[in-house]
Amino acid sequence: HDALPILTRPRNGSLIHLVTQSWVSEIGLTRRQAVNPLQIEISARLDESGRSIREFAEAVGIPNSTLQRKLAGNSEFTLKEVAMIGRALGYQSPSAFMHAAERRAEESALAAAQGEVAR
Repeated sequence: HDALPILTRPRNGSLIHLVTQSWVSEIGLTRRQAVNPLQIEISARLDESGRSIREFAEAVGIPNSTLQRKLAGNSEFTLKEVAMIGRALGYQSPSAFMHAAERRAEESALAAAQGEVAR
C-alpha cells in the first residue's frame, strides 16, 4: 500500500499520529480525525498480515461492525477488547500491546515529521 502521511493532533494536544491512505479508506477516517495508538497498531498489523478487518474481528470474537466503529474512532476500545485484541496479535499482556502501540505511533509521527521537514 502506498503510504500517504496524514497527521493530526488530538484535542488534548498530545502525540501527533500518522495513518496511511489505505487505512483511511478502509476504516473511513477523515483527514482531520485524530487517531489513537491502538488504531495505528491494529491497522498496521492487519496491513502487514494481509488480513481484513472482518477476518480479524471474527478471529478475536468482536463483531465486525464494532471493530470497524472503533478503528474509525467513533468509540473507544474497552479494556476487555484491548486484552482480546492484544492476545490475538500475540502480546503476552494488554500492557505489552499498549506499549507496542504507543511506540509505533511515536515512531510513525517522528518519521512523518522528519519527512515534512525535508520537503
